[in-house]
Amino acid sequence: MKLGVIVPYRKRPTHLRKFRESISEYLKDYDYDLIVVEQSDDLPFNRGKLLNIGFKTALRKQCDYVVFHDIDMLPID
Repeated sequence: MKLGVIVPYRKRPTHLRKFRESISEYLKDYDYDLIVVEQSDDLPFNRGKLLNIGFKTALRKQCDYVVFHDIDMLPID
């Protein structure tokens, strides 16, 4: 079973680096795809749209389960 971890993102490179490190360690024993969906315009952040795009991407990648996650929330043990 494959897990899709969908993360909406914009202009927070330090958070993204820390999140990638943390999530890769946390999910090291699982089959997963980290799907970072970036908003590149200067309009107000549209989290819902980014999550929808991420979900469609997860379906194309044939993920069996999907998790919507925020970039500034790190998993704990």
